[in-house]
Amino acid sequence: MSVYIGSDPDPLTLHKDLICATSGLFRRYRQERAALTLPNLDPRLFELYAEWQYANHSKTVLKQLKAHEVVRAADGTTDTPGAATLHELFELGESLADPTFKNAVVDAYIDAMAKATEIPTHLAALIYARLPSGSSFRRLYVDIWAWNADDMWFEDLEPRDDPLTAPGEFWLDVTKRIVEMGKSRYDSRTRPPWVVDRGQYHESEEQVEEYEEEEDESMEVVMKPDPGDE
Repeated sequence: MSVYIGSDPDPLTLHKDLICATSGLFRRYRQERAALTLPNLDPRLFELYAEWQYANHSKTVLKQLKAHEVVRAADGTTDTPGAATLHELFELGESLADPTFKNAVVDAYIDAMAKATEIPTHLAALIYARLPSGSSFRRLYVDIWAWNADDMWFEDLEPRDDPLTAPGEFWLDVTKRIVEMGKSRYDSRTRPPWVVDRGQYHESEEQVEEYEEEEDESMEVVMKPDPGDE
């Protein structure tokens, strides 16, 4: 199966059985002889996805992003590019209707947060703008804030991490979760919800078949002649 990603003029050639095993989007087009063009996807992110597929879903591919690390730029500002990339990869998984990949991204984020010293607030705007309300990644992000946040997370912030720039809906969700968690979040004997059961943030892999059968116009797909047939 030949796939053009974004504006990249060169297609990626992917094994159809491999790529269709977990992606509802590719399953829908597996009988097509034409090449697929996915103009709205980022080639950089899709290459990571393809690497994960061909590495037999190895955790190493996502772990090497080092999402827990804070990187300091020459101007003194800091960033967590690995964490942002994991969010973008989850969004890619949404576009490809690949719950297996999304679950792997969630696991990678949970593992990274075990080592993280801060959770950037600016990711909230991206997550709430691009992911649906029922998204498992969105719920996980809220739970991490509700369980771990302290006053240090509001000090010496980059301008983009100003709490006032985060969506009001995000702060409302965090407040609700704090109330739901109650005093348990202050009990050192109680483990965080993602440690107790990370599976609650996973999605059913049966959704692949559901997506294959449903009509979905949210993802732009263009067909063109397959260069492999020329």
